[in-house]
Order: sequence, then structure tokens, then C-alpha cells
Amino acid sequence: MGTGTFDDLRVVRRLETARTMIEETSHKRFIPRPGPGEYAEPFRTYVERVPEGDVLDLLATQIDGTLRLLTGLSDEAARLRYAPGKWSVKEVVGHLSDSERIFGYRALRFARRDDTPLPGFDENHYVAAAEFDRVPMNDLLAEFQAVRASTVALFSAMQAEWFERSGESNGRTISVRGILYVTIGHELHHREILRSRYGL
Repeated sequence: MGTGTFDDLRVVRRLETARTMIEETSHKRFIPRPGPGEYAEPFRTYVERVPEGDVLDLLATQIDGTLRLLTGLSDEAARLRYAPGKWSVKEVVGHLSDSERIFGYRALRFARRDDTPLPGFDENHYVAAAEFDRVPMNDLLAEFQAVRASTVALFSAMQAEWFERSGESNGRTISVRGILYVTIGHELHHREILRSRYGL
């Protein structure tokens, strides 16, 4: 990976393109909050974090708040762990990208009416294997932006009724809109942890 800044022009353009897609599909924007049967109970706190309103617009814009929080953080500071055995700031950012890729893959499969049960994943194993602390912080932020642009493009291209489709993931039923809300709430959850426990 390179060592460009997180606002690398190519990444910014991808995100801007994704946001344009949302503006052009405004008639499909209202996506009701998923019911309890549309996601696993451990995801409830993520879903509840999502405010009322245009969730596709929120998906495209909320990353700005996370990026502002992490702007200017040195590589040394980004290796901070608030307690022994906890993830570093870099690992949190890497985890956000990893999880969002998996959430998006699940949404794609279920939106395409693929009823193949999908496995879960061990987030701690993924973080340990990725060695995120060796990756420049700016590269991790640029990657997260690129992943988010892809996620926004995926959900923005969906027809309204596709959000009601569902499938099995990690032994639990989850709808496409459930995945969308979980994706948004997951970032909000980790942003709050970065503020409250890492002091950012």
C-alpha cells in the first residue's frame, strides 16, 4: 500500500460518485427501520443507534465524522490501546473495513435472492491476522473510505423491495435492510468507543 493521505483524490471521487447516486435515487430513500425478526439480537444495539431519517444519506455522510475524529493522528498515536488486550486505533479502523466488506457481501447475496446460508466470522482472528499496526494510518483511512464508497453504491442501486429480502447468516435470519442499519450503527458504535475510551 502507498502512503498517501486519507483524502487521496481517487478515493474522494469514489465517495462523491456514490453520494451522487443517492441524490439521483431519492425516490427510493425511505427505508423503514427493520423489525426485531430481521436481525440477530446481538445487533440490536447497532440498529437502535441509527437515528430516524434518510439512512442512505446517513450511510454516505456519517463517515465524515469518523474521519474528522482521526485526522492528523500519527502512526504512533494510532497504535494506542486503551487497555491491555484491546485493539489499537489502527485495528479499530481496519476492523471497520473488514466488517463492512462482509456486511456488504451478505447484503449482495440476499438482495440477489441467494438463499445459501452464510457463515459468521471471528473478528478478533481477522484483526490479529491483518497486522493493521504495520499499515500506515493514512492508508487505513483511505481504504475505509473506498470500502464505504462501494457500500453506498451497492445499497443505492437496490430497488425498494429488495431491502425486505433476507437470508441466513451465522445461523440467524437477517434482512437486507437489517444489514444496512447494522452497517451504519456499527460505525457509530465504534466512533463512540474511540471518543469515550481512546480519548479522541
